[in-house]
Amino acid sequence: MANDLDSIVEKHNGSWADVIKDIGISVVDSEKRMDMYTDVMDEVAKDSSTIKILCREMKYTMLEIREYTDKLKEVSITDTLTGLYNRNFFDIIIDKTIARVKRHKEKTSLIMIDIDHFKRVNDNYGHPAGDGVLREMGSILRKRARKLDSPCRYGGEEFAIILPATEKNDALSLSYKLNNIINSSSIKYGGEKNSPITISLGVDQAMKKDSVKSLIGRVDGFLYEAKRSGRNCVVGRDGIYVPKD
Repeated sequence: MANDLDSIVEKHNGSWADVIKDIGISVVDSEKRMDMYTDVMDEVAKDSSTIKILCREMKYTMLEIREYTDKLKEVSITDTLTGLYNRNFFDIIIDKTIARVKRHKEKTSLIMIDIDHFKRVNDNYGHPAGDGVLREMGSILRKRARKLDSPCRYGGEEFAIILPATEKNDALSLSYKLNNIINSSSIKYGGEKNSPITISLGVDQAMKKDSVKSLIGRVDGFLYEAKRSGRNCVVGRDGIYVPKD
């Protein structure tokens, strides 16, 4: 076996990637296949110095592949500007969340948030200033969310938080706290330190009859009711809540 592998290595001028392809094991196979390959290589390494080198290079490359794969997974679910989960992740998790509500009657709530008059920040101070506000929002939401929560950038200046194991009243309480925190925060932009940033929020608990579309539609409707009601407030199933002075 060692002699056969030696000839394959020589054939491909030492290119381990071509060697692997030639013997029928693809780099894009599962980790289990790669582990099996290195196990075999370990067994035959003692019979060939070439195989020893190939085995060592393969192990290092496998580590690089795994690190790269982990990084790709992180990038694929993270909004790079805010550090929150992105819309792709939201869509996946909300679908699974609704399935659990239907199947196991789990209590789950959803908050949707919009930065009030965000366009004015970009128009008056430029997009870098707007990006700074979004980053600050991301930082605040990450700090206030529990480990089991999923704070996401839903799109543009709109955010969403999926709250598993959370009833309506607890979701309202968090929404109210977030509203007060942002209302009283001093956020830097345009070279000035001021606090004109406010948010509008819609919130509700998922019901067993809900689909993903119906839950998002209802909470999004509450959000727009908050904006129509003067902004800087929370709207839920039971009415409007405004921040304390």
